[in-house]
Amino acid sequence: MKNYALLKFDQSDSFWHRVSHKSDYYKFPVAYEDGFVSYCKNVAKDHGAPWGFICKGYIISLHPTPEMFPFDAKTYCEERLFAGRSVCIPPRAVMKKVFNHILVINDMIKELGGEPFANDWYMAQNDKFGDLAGRPNKDIILGVHPQISDNGACMYIDNNTQASFYPAVKI
Repeated sequence: MKNYALLKFDQSDSFWHRVSHKSDYYKFPVAYEDGFVSYCKNVAKDHGAPWGFICKGYIISLHPTPEMFPFDAKTYCEERLFAGRSVCIPPRAVMKKVFNHILVINDMIKELGGEPFANDWYMAQNDKFGDLAGRPNKDIILGVHPQISDNGACMYIDNNTQASFYPAVKI
């Protein structure tokens, strides 16, 4: 992954053009190694390998991490950048949208050369949880499962539980 400070969005991807030529476009925009973002399927040759797809303001990697403990996941994220931004564990709200479109996304990930979501648990940040005093706390790690329900099931993952996650970048 190269560390470009800015993403460059493809201005030729009009909504009406994507609708009328569905087979030439992905359902979600794809981010490439050089920071270029496009729905168009035939731009990879000019912009390097695809790195991920965009969902709810996050770029989600096409490849999961190996299974690791939550503490190791935080270290993993702190040591990586993409497009000049810090890598993170995706929020649960983002993963919920991914799982609502899991069949389309898995087909897209396969076409892009990535590793599709398996029928397994993945780490996610709980972006709506607060502590007992009601203060927001974004360090709570949950497990989300793509096949249990339309909403994506969740459970807490403690520091002794290993799971993989798909690295993400907030844009």
